[in-house]
Amino acid sequence: MSTFRDARVLAVARAAASRRLGADLPADARARLVEEMAAAAVIAARRECAPPPPCAPPAYASAPLRARCAALLPDAVVARVRGGRAAVVDGFAPAAAVAAARAAVESLPLAKTLQAAVGARDDAVAWVDEVSAPPALAACVAALRAAGARLDGAHPGWLAAPKRAMVAVYEPGGRYARHRDRGPRNGRAVTAILYLNPGDWTEGDGGCLVVDETSRNAAPPAARAARAVAVAPLGGRLVLFPSDLEHEVRPAARRRAALTLWFTDGGA
Repeated sequence: MSTFRDARVLAVARAAASRRLGADLPADARARLVEEMAAAAVIAARRECAPPPPCAPPAYASAPLRARCAALLPDAVVARVRGGRAAVVDGFAPAAAVAAARAAVESLPLAKTLQAAVGARDDAVAWVDEVSAPPALAACVAALRAAGARLDGAHPGWLAAPKRAMVAVYEPGGRYARHRDRGPRNGRAVTAILYLNPGDWTEGDGGCLVVDETSRNAAPPAARAARAVAVAPLGGRLVLFPSDLEHEVRPAARRRAALTLWFTDGGA
């Protein structure tokens, strides 16, 4: 990460930390906390730009999972994602599997990210994989990786699947500001999100993911609004989109949980 970007992040983080802390602290204590929070933000930004961890090809997925994903992710879904748009697949995970995974989330050591220090996001997260995660969550990770195998199938080598996925939990009112998942060096190509929310979640509960499908180009505001895809986080729903598209998570009236895996460039 460049010295110039470090300086920009530090300046923004200092301003955000100052606003969050208020003026009721002693000046020396307040100054120290501002610097600590700003330094943490710089570290988080550097990690975001770090090279991705070693990836494994998604083709290892078991035959039953691959067959199920082939049925649930038709060619039209694959073509939509490869064409730079978002795709939604309802019922990707059965209701019983979603309920079991949601219960397993309660046992995880969720923690705020360092980006929370600058007010960019409000979720608490934990990283899981197929080996160490509770069985219900491990099964969901396997299913997401199998989705990557389906996306990659027509063009072998396009994608690679990291071994870990991220569980993110938002408390009521939590949100994630507009951003891109793909950074200068993280290699993220496709974002896959599986929602773990209760079956009675309705669109009125909020918490939508909003993906701007025009954010790769300088579209006028009216066109951007027309191509903004709002996805309600219904339990069992899978959403796939290119990781360089700008998106945000809007506040929800209820606790919101999701499992995210980022497929990386096949050569990354």
